[in-house]
Amino acid sequence: MRSAFPPNWPVRIGWILLALYVVWAAAQLDVTWARFAAGIDNASRFLARMFPPDFSGDKFEMIVTGLKESLQITFIATVLGITISLPIGLLAARNLMPAWVVWPARGLIAVSRSFHEVVVAIIFVKAVGFGAIAGIGALVVGSIGFVAKLFAEAIEEISPKQVEAIRATGTSFMSVVLLGVLPQVFSRFL
Repeated sequence: MRSAFPPNWPVRIGWILLALYVVWAAAQLDVTWARFAAGIDNASRFLARMFPPDFSGDKFEMIVTGLKESLQITFIATVLGITISLPIGLLAARNLMPAWVVWPARGLIAVSRSFHEVVVAIIFVKAVGFGAIAGIGALVVGSIGFVAKLFAEAIEEISPKQVEAIRATGTSFMSVVLLGVLPQVFSRFL
């Protein structure tokens, strides 16, 4: 008689190998019960200091100041990121630009999307030091990767008929963008 759930030996061997690796890694890291118990004790003291929150004295004012600064950093980074992203997105649109313009713009978008924001923040901290400028720079790079890609894809999805009609009038490239491309793109978002 055939078993309803036959043993899957490759998966079982994989689990056994994983368990052996975990035991070996724990031995290499000098994990002991004493260190584990000390870590649990430290974690419990850390959590005990967090609850209930203490807003006495200058702590509340410090929290409000930090929140205001965070919101200011976010607002400035968003405005700068969108301002920089829109031209990059326009340059990355394949239906408007030649390939020698599109590929470097898409490369910039790909690079800015490739790195995690924390890594970019560390780079900015090393470059300009701790502070609002490092946070703004990290958020701007993240915005470029997101907003420029979104904008480029929105431009590539527009109807070419309006763009061709405006080009047929003999107008400049900027007029084509302002009158034929942007209204279609913004109508999708609004």
